[in-house]
Amino acid sequence: MYIKNTNSEKTLFVDKIRVCGTGSSMGSLQAKMIKNPTTGTLISDANAGLTVPANLGSNETFTGLNYAASGDAKTVTNGEQFSQFTIHLPGHSIQEYQGSLILPAGSSFAVEVKPSFATEVCIEVQCWLENKK
Repeated sequence: MYIKNTNSEKTLFVDKIRVCGTGSSMGSLQAKMIKNPTTGTLISDANAGLTVPANLGSNETFTGLNYAASGDAKTVTNGEQFSQFTIHLPGHSIQEYQGSLILPAGSSFAVEVKPSFATEVCIEVQCWLENKK
């Protein structure tokens, strides 16, 4: 998963990241979070992907890039790893950030996963935009 804030007027706050994995036998999924990656096929293939606002009465849309498609063989080749966690499969993990992860304009992060066996992975991000102060 890759997300980048390209909105010069607003700061992106990430409150929760949910990572799910399927499978019929027990295994694990290693997840690494990468700060400000700029190269790799995951980044070069990013697009204006699907976003669903939590405020159903709002027409506010996300301004930025994200990757919403198959991640098979996608790469992140730089950036700085700032977190790592393991999920037992089948199952999910919710990473919560007190005070949020803060992405000012131009900042990005990626979640890179490595399963112990073939599985489907879903990554969801709960975030919001606020005007710069």
